[in-house]
Amino acid sequence: MNARQSFLNSTENVGILPRSINSEFEKEEKKIQNFESANKKFYKDVKSYCDKLDELVKSEAKLITNMSNLTGPLADSNQELAQKSTKLRDQLNERAKSSDQLKQTCLSSVIEPMKNLNSVFPHVYQSVKRREQYLKDLHKQQDKLYKLQDREHTGSNLVKINEQTQIVNQSKQLFMKEHSFLMRELPLLYSSGLEYVRPCVNSLIKSQENFYKEYGKFYESEIDKSSGPSYENSNNLEQDIQSLSEDIEKCLSDIKSLSIVASD
Repeated sequence: MNARQSFLNSTENVGILPRSINSEFEKEEKKIQNFESANKKFYKDVKSYCDKLDELVKSEAKLITNMSNLTGPLADSNQELAQKSTKLRDQLNERAKSSDQLKQTCLSSVIEPMKNLNSVFPHVYQSVKRREQYLKDLHKQQDKLYKLQDREHTGSNLVKINEQTQIVNQSKQLFMKEHSFLMRELPLLYSSGLEYVRPCVNSLIKSQENFYKEYGKFYESEIDKSSGPSYENSNNLEQDIQSLSEDIEKCLSDIKSLSIVASD
């Protein structure tokens, strides 16, 4: 094999990339895209949740106000009812404070951290676009090299092939540098991002648990106090109903005994 043929053979596979290089990258890129999508949805849902907390407190305040207006005349003569109405209003203020605390937890432990995390993704995608552009440039320079290789192998063309080969190698180096950076950073971003999000979620769950537990305790205690007559009172009520039924039967019997009512 002469020097010219050896040179041409050495330029045939310049810039060729492994077949798996793009599939491996696309796999990591997809994980980041899904991660970003989940973060943005979580961020949006928590903000909406905070708005719902405000609606909850407003609705409860409106309900208690309407109840107070409805029972106002009765409360003037019923000390127990007046005390319950006052307690409901006082407890509403406490629950409003609890709601504000939960919202503050959402803001400091979820919304702000998620906002900071989501600001990272645009920078990642800029690097992804650079990689894509470097890959396009590499393919473009490879095509030029292939066209030169298909020409007559004159001295001047061999010089051009040599120059183009160097350009292809430079293009490949730029691409591989960006590709290697992303293949190192994307998995790191994914794993560290999960560790970053986990305490945010745990903090929110714990705060929600405490909030709804206190809410539940209050209404359970009020239901227990206002659950209606006790078992003893229930028995007395049944006796009263039975006695009333007997009185009605006696009254009907007396009416039938009158001459103006025909007997059956």
